Amino acid sequence: MGRRLLLVEHDRRVALTLEHTLASAHARVVGRATHLEDALRKTLTLAPDVVLVDIAIPGDGLVLADEIAAHADVPVVFLVRDTATAERVCGRGLCVRLDADVAELAVAIDLACRLSRRRAALPTPAYAASRRRGDPVSGTLL
Repeated sequence: MGRRLLLVEHDRRVALTLEHTLASAHARVVGRATHLEDALRKTLTLAPDVVLVDIAIPGDGLVLADEIAAHADVPVVFLVRDTATAERVCGRGLCVRLDADVAELAVAIDLACRLSRRRAALPTPAYAASRRRGDPVSGTLL
């Protein structure tokens, strides 16, 4: 079975096209949202593997990504329309053009999941600080 995705897109036609494209990439859209509040609620309740966010959603896609990061450990892939928008996202996460083909979407989704797993495996700052102090008890990973 493929990745479970939440698709955050305010344009219904674009959302349907993306769903079709994602199905070709063996990804399953488990939910759709059209605005920030609905997207955050569905992220928390559906626990998708990845959230695909149209950067231009009402409420701002970057704000949504910050909210998701604060409340859940789910990677976000931004959907952008042009290079200028992609530059705005630079450093905040992966992005892919809305008109991307199946292969590009599949690579972005897979990379987001891999990076998220790798980040989760890294020691926390508290762990690193305890190891510098030589505290073996608080420095233990469980």
